[in-house]
Amino acid sequence: MKQDFAWDVKWDYTGKIKEILMVEDNATTVFLNKRIIDKMEIADKLTIKNDGQVAYDYLVEKIESGKDFPDLILLDLKMPIMDGIEFLAAFRKIIPKEVQPPAIVVLTTSTLDVDKDRVEELGVSLYLNKVLTTGTAFQAISKVVTGF
Repeated sequence: MKQDFAWDVKWDYTGKIKEILMVEDNATTVFLNKRIIDKMEIADKLTIKNDGQVAYDYLVEKIESGKDFPDLILLDLKMPIMDGIEFLAAFRKIIPKEVQPPAIVVLTTSTLDVDKDRVEELGVSLYLNKVLTTGTAFQAISKVVTGF
């Protein structure tokens, strides 16, 4: 399968996403995903957390301080300390009812049906294979912008 590494493609939407939260423990994947996001100029801010617990704590802090959630969360499933499924289950419990939850896109190497089924139950917007490409980045962004 040929990877889509067109580094010059830029997001052609009139507004940028305010913040993307990437929850990923693999430094190479972080580097590649960050490069795609930066080159496409799709977000004003990219926040990177290396495990689910740190990301969860970050979002709790946002709730407690009244700050906006990221518009998009890119989430790995297989991480130490708190994996992606544990993160999703915990995060879904703390989202205030009056707040629009962020779009959550799982980026993983897992092809297990049990993982796909579980994240679907937890309301994930999109389930994609790693690494982010310009094509999958457009898919993820359109989930945020259009909800489809």
